[in-house]
Amino acid sequence: MPRKRAKRQLIREVLVYCEGKTEKHYIDGLRQWARTLDLGARVKIKAVDVKGGGYGAILNMLRKEPDSNCVARVVLLDFDRYRGVQGEDAIFNQLVAYSKASMRKAVPCILVVSNASFEHALCLHDTGYHESGIAASFLLENWGYRNLNDCKSDERIWEKAHTGDRDHAHIAERMRGRKLVLTNKIEASRSKIDIKLKDVRFDVGCEHIFGTNLGDLFKVLCLS
Repeated sequence: MPRKRAKRQLIREVLVYCEGKTEKHYIDGLRQWARTLDLGARVKIKAVDVKGGGYGAILNMLRKEPDSNCVARVVLLDFDRYRGVQGEDAIFNQLVAYSKASMRKAVPCILVVSNASFEHALCLHDTGYHESGIAASFLLENWGYRNLNDCKSDERIWEKAHTGDRDHAHIAERMRGRKLVLTNKIEASRSKIDIKLKDVRFDVGCEHIFGTNLGDLFKVLCLS
């Protein structure tokens, strides 16, 4: 009797562009966690460290680096630079335009924006965070860090964000129905390893509303 051929395992590679060290460490931890899951398609996550330089450095990297070996590119951004650094608002608008243009391409570029910062997104993992205080202060008081630099350089930040009842799943629950500065409409198929970006909406009128669409990252990876 002929031997059955082993079913070929499909591989999904998603490039995640990280604006800072905290995001890079978080994605490294996410990659390790994803490897432990029984997924229909193997998730291969590659973190790309932009190493500072603001929105412009990210935009230049997106334009220069090839995307032929991945099914999607995800960019993690802090929105505090939009008003806090002169000229960054115009470059952010270019990033939004770049993302919208990718809707017509095989490899979409998906923006994940945390307002005001990724530290705020980290706090949203914690049900004890009520968003009335400063995110950095909450992390120091409740996550055991001596200062914010300790948090930013913590290579185990993913584990810290998933200690006890902390979990990224809380973010989707808390953001449900909330108006955000940036929202995406994403269609992701785990079986076909296919990701489509159907819509991108940027509403600067919501800049006073803190929040994050970090849940879109897990949607792209078919982990939500």
